[in-house]
This record gives sequence, structure tokens and C-alpha cells, in this order.
Amino acid sequence: MAVPDWVGRLRSASFTSPGGTTSEFKLDELNRTGGKKASMHEILNNDDGIPQDQGNKAESYSLSCYFTGSDGDQESDLFYKSLKEQYSVSSYGTLYHQMGRHPCYAVRVFAV
Repeated sequence: MAVPDWVGRLRSASFTSPGGTTSEFKLDELNRTGGKKASMHEILNNDDGIPQDQGNKAESYSLSCYFTGSDGDQESDLFYKSLKEQYSVSSYGTLYHQMGRHPCYAVRVFAV
């Protein structure tokens, strides 16, 4: 079976789980979210406020993965299982993609 042309336009990425399972896949979409934590203290009898910078929000990544090899179904199952491992600050996964290498301390929601 011929591989569709659009598969060649996907970007390569990989993920290594805390247990050492490495999954290689292709990315169609990768979104990174983050920002600043801040609060606004309003002043009594005044229209002004005092902003307080409380640091940066944790970054999170949303991605759409494709397992394009001949055993893609098995590769996606292995990736799914690796996402269910125990994640912590000392035992984390690592996402490798075009924007660099990023530690993953928690996996919140996934569908494979």
C-alpha cells in the first residue's frame, strides 16, 4: 500500500516515558500553552489597582500524533501504556520535537 503524500509533511518527534519506553511518531499539530500567574489588588475608593506578578504558569503541550510504521497499531498501544506510568518531578517523561527537549512531569488527558 502506498503512503499518502501528506505523511511526508509530518514532523518527527519522540517521547521517552519515566520507565524508559521510547515512542517515535509523527506530529501534525503541536500546541504549547503557558503564561504568567498574576493577581490584581484593587484599591479602596480608587479606580486603580496594583498588579502582582506570581511567576510563570506551567507549560503544557497538546499534540496530535501519527504512528506511520508498518506496526503503527502496536507502537500506539505501547505509547498509550507508557502514558499511564507514574510521573513525578524525579521520575518524568521527555518529549523531543522541533521546538526542543521538554520534561513532562504529568500526563493529564490522552486519547490514542
